Amino acid sequence: MNSEVNTSLINHVKLTDRLTSHHNFLNTKGNMGEFLDLSYLEIHDFDFSNLRLNNVVAMGTTLLRCNFSQTQMTAFQFESARVVQCNFSEALLLKAEWYETTVEKGVFDQTNLERAEFTSCTLIGLDLNNCNLQGASFSDCILNATTLENLSKRKIQVDGINRL
Repeated sequence: MNSEVNTSLINHVKLTDRLTSHHNFLNTKGNMGEFLDLSYLEIHDFDFSNLRLNNVVAMGTTLLRCNFSQTQMTAFQFESARVVQCNFSEALLLKAEWYETTVEKGVFDQTNLERAEFTSCTLIGLDLNNCNLQGASFSDCILNATTLENLSKRKIQVDGINRL
């Protein structure tokens, strides 16, 4: 599903500078700073908690052991990304798009995934039972040791899930 993508490891100082610029962009309605794009970056052990990352793109990105707890990530776009051991507790991922992305051993406690779309994703070792999945859709996904129960009762759209 995911092919190898060349990424560059970004250090925490440069990433913090990009986040500050993004914050300025949002607060000035685009008059200052730059919109954040995390594409083709490799990010390890970074704390994104409590930030606003709405509409950010992470194409070909590797996120390892990052903290996104209580982060606003509405319409965040993961494409051909690799997300490993990240914490999304109480994060707002409303209408987030997950395409050809591998998500492995993350924490999704009380995460809002309402209307999120998972397409051709591999989800490994996740428990999604304590998430808001109202209107979420899973299409052509592989669930390996991932808990996702009561799909019809929770109004989750499913098309082509393979459980391993």
